[in-house]
Amino acid sequence: MKKIKKLSTPLGNIDIKIDGQSVPYDYSETGSIWGYEFRYYIGIEYVPDGKAHTISCTLESDQLLKSGPNSGERFACIEIEDHGIEVSIALEGETDYIDGHRYSQYDYDDVYLENGLAFGIFPDTETSEYLFGVDWYEIVDKHEVIK
Repeated sequence: MKKIKKLSTPLGNIDIKIDGQSVPYDYSETGSIWGYEFRYYIGIEYVPDGKAHTISCTLESDQLLKSGPNSGERFACIEIEDHGIEVSIALEGETDYIDGHRYSQYDYDDVYLENGLAFGIFPDTETSEYLFGVDWYEIVDKHEVIK
């Protein structure tokens, strides 16, 4: 069995799963998603096979942590916070539905999870590279952060 080396944050390890199964991954220091800089950058290659799939990036923790979205145009981000530390997980994408019809330039959905984000891959998805950004910082007060 192949050992999976995981990126470690102050709040726990980062886990990458495809359809609920942990997969090994590489990460690089510094990266950008839609103009936002991140301390770590995780790229997952996955060739679509005509079926629906989920590729998730989550924070593993034994604690129930406070989390919430902090997204923008073409940018999905979830911030997970505990004891003055905030971990951010992000991806490029957007999910818009109007009257039940999907409206997006991306061929996948971004999916918010309690402890991370996922790519929702459709049977007709053609994208084969999925990128996550991971960063964290210490919150000193409402106006100051330490990276």
